Amino acid sequence: MGDTHNEKIVPLIDYAKDSAEARSEATDTRDAVETTRDMGKAALILSLILVVLLSVFYFTLSDKIGRTGQDMESLRGVLTGLNQNVATLDGRVNMLENIPAKSKQMVIDAMIQEMSQKAAFLSNETADPAQKEKLDKALELLKEATAAPAE
Repeated sequence: MGDTHNEKIVPLIDYAKDSAEARSEATDTRDAVETTRDMGKAALILSLILVVLLSVFYFTLSDKIGRTGQDMESLRGVLTGLNQNVATLDGRVNMLENIPAKSKQMVIDAMIQEMSQKAAFLSNETADPAQKEKLDKALELLKEATAAPAE
């Protein structure tokens, strides 16, 4: 009986060791649970920050896309105006291409007018009736050439 009785007796030192190990394990378990909770809180905060940042990014990008659409519309208006200006300039260039023909006709008309004035002067100054008659005919022909539309 003595042996069975001794087996139930646990030395105080062993009890203290077991108790310290149990406390250490409990503390480690408690620390692990607190660390997990802290990591969960950090993950939640990080998730919320990311949601806010993505929302800001989305709305900023959306606003910029809207402005780009407005800019495109204004550029279309400018392009239309430029097309009209180019058409106007094409018309003016065509007019400038015709200027040599017009200026040539103006020179010819001025020369005919000058010849008419000289023929009239000579017709008034000449004493010979045959010469006067020929100059009057020339004057009539010059007047017809002046009155005729330019081709």
